[in-house]
Amino acid sequence: MKTYSKIIQPILLSLVFLGCENVDFGDTNSDPDVTTTVVSSGLLTFAERYIGDVVTDEMGDLYTQHISQITYTDGSRYTDLSADSDYLYQNPLINLKTIIDFNSDEQYTLEQSAYGSNANQIAVAKILMAYYYQFMTDRWGMMPYTEALQGTENTYPVFDTQEAIYDGLFTDIDDALALIDDGAGPTGDILFGGDMERWKKFANTLKLVMALRLSNIYPDPSGYAATKFNEAIPYGAIASHAETIYYPFLSDDNNDNPWQDNFQTREDYAISDVLIDRLLADNDPRIAVYAEFTRTSVSLGSPEYLGMPYGIPNSEWLAADVSFISSDVIYESTAL
Repeated sequence: MKTYSKIIQPILLSLVFLGCENVDFGDTNSDPDVTTTVVSSGLLTFAERYIGDVVTDEMGDLYTQHISQITYTDGSRYTDLSADSDYLYQNPLINLKTIIDFNSDEQYTLEQSAYGSNANQIAVAKILMAYYYQFMTDRWGMMPYTEALQGTENTYPVFDTQEAIYDGLFTDIDDALALIDDGAGPTGDILFGGDMERWKKFANTLKLVMALRLSNIYPDPSGYAATKFNEAIPYGAIASHAETIYYPFLSDDNNDNPWQDNFQTREDYAISDVLIDRLLADNDPRIAVYAEFTRTSVSLGSPEYLGMPYGIPNSEWLAADVSFISSDVIYESTAL
């Protein structure tokens, strides 16, 4: 055993020295596609793409009982608790904060001005952050806001109250509107193409919507909600259906209408009986926009609307026997 150990020890020692030798691999581990600078236009495009997820999220439609699930009914019975807000912090919000940080730092302002006026880039990022935070607090309640997005510097941010978040968002929107200048709008803006007048309208409309959300809490005609509402009106909130703001889905599968993707292979959702019955009772002409006749009734030559019962634990209904969401929505990749 001693003889073997004398032989093995020098071999192991030589391997250790060889393993520690510095080897220059050149640019082997360098990714040629990785940028070495912050490209604000790309960050903005990435952040705006999540608007599509927000505006097509089916949970709001389920919880207001506008639609109902046909086969898997957990969401209709309020048992689906897996959704959280992490994806918004990790993706659009941190990207928008980066745009603000780099366009506010004198070390980078000249570099970042290649993507539009520094002030306008900051303004757009602030408006979009307000949009996401408003959606988040409306859905989840108390959220990290004042201490959010600090990374490892603060891994336990305080959860702000909805009141504090709304107060802060009104200020953020006003600050953003005050920043807008006559310079170029941001590049990479897939929502408005860098048109700052439309961003002003978006910001004031968001402010108006937030004020309406508060109107039941502050009903006084001269109170907090009414004051914020009246601040938004004269400065350019949307004033007609023609000015409605849409997210521009594309025919490309990576950027198309998520509802169309959902209905390519599965038919999980239909118009609820709650909505159908109300529309029929009121003889409401909007039913033709919201819903389709059932496929079964059409094949039998007696077209009718029939809503999917809401919240049943075990469904034996067939998709052909209930009214689907309008085909203009669920089968069109570019539907608005």
